[in-house]
Amino acid sequence: LAVREPDLPNLLPVSNADAQLLYQLDTASMPPIVRKVFDRHIQDFQTSMSRKIIDSLWQWLNHTEVISAYVFEPQRKVAVGYFRLRLCRDGNRTNSAELTVHPAYNYLYPELLSQIARIAQKLPSQSLNLATADYQAEQEEYLAELGAERIEHTLLMSRSVWHKLRETKSVTFELSDVLQGLQPARTPIPSRISWSQSPSKKHRAKVKKVSIGVSQSSSVVSQEERVSVKSSPQK
Repeated sequence: LAVREPDLPNLLPVSNADAQLLYQLDTASMPPIVRKVFDRHIQDFQTSMSRKIIDSLWQWLNHTEVISAYVFEPQRKVAVGYFRLRLCRDGNRTNSAELTVHPAYNYLYPELLSQIARIAQKLPSQSLNLATADYQAEQEEYLAELGAERIEHTLLMSRSVWHKLRETKSVTFELSDVLQGLQPARTPIPSRISWSQSPSKKHRAKVKKVSIGVSQSSSVVSQEERVSVKSSPQK
């Protein structure tokens, strides 16, 4: 692997400014179910200043070195590959690496592994433990061709728990029920407004007397009109 020259023209070092790109790559490389379980955010790919100081001190005490880089796709403006390599400078510990590749860029497996091998070649010879969570069959086939040995396989199980909440009636529905109860049962019919004075007792008697001979289908208003017309000559 170290002899082969990797074809990675857009291999860039990782910084906090690239957290958005690494988050998108991590989201695209994981199956949807696993992605929900991990529930990662952009902040998970950023490193605070205090954390950097602690990591630097830990590396100095343990004689280790951490190198991380990602492959940038200029046309789509996304990260399509990423690796994080932890090297032991004195050769007392096994080197370890994390590898993530976008599902649409499977050809990057040989390129990134060659790059990792070239970096590790500068230090004392030691085996490399590679961890990945992109679940690509092409990666397993390529590692099998290289003679890699599976030393650990993690099985992740999860369960979603749903709690039934009591349905509450919103205020808008309550107000509508109140307003609906205030509405009239039938469409209101406007009544006649009379500006004249109320009729005398004699006139009301004539109205009552004549209304007996009128057809029942006539309204009270029409009966009053007929009486007033007949009574005018008598005056």
